[in-house]
Amino acid sequence: DIGHEVERMKQFARFARMPEGVYVATINPKHSVVPLVMEHFAGRFNVQSFILYDEVHHLAGVSQQGQWLLCPTDEFHLPQVSTDERQWQRLWKTFYDSVAIDERRNEELRRHFMPKRLWRNITEMNMVSS
Repeated sequence: DIGHEVERMKQFARFARMPEGVYVATINPKHSVVPLVMEHFAGRFNVQSFILYDEVHHLAGVSQQGQWLLCPTDEFHLPQVSTDERQWQRLWKTFYDSVAIDERRNEELRRHFMPKRLWRNITEMNMVSS
């Protein structure tokens, strides 16, 4: 249902800082929810420029200083993240791994609350700790 998908995108969108200072998150929702979540993110990041890109529906929400617009796009080339951002991602992944309790791991429950289709865009599910 669309309501659940909106909540998932609010929970699991991971923004990364690009070298120019713009934050970018790529999402892959079942439904086209970018128009429904942009107000939420624009309110939270009202002084940050950001792009929320839906790779399934080819739609980007672009926000600058709390004002946002939608941009349909067939192509979206994500630049490499900044060096500082890569370090923050490593720190986040290290924290995520360190608070996990192996004896209490429940993959079925994890997939219920965090569908596996979303993992490719979630930092803590992809990066290798170092």
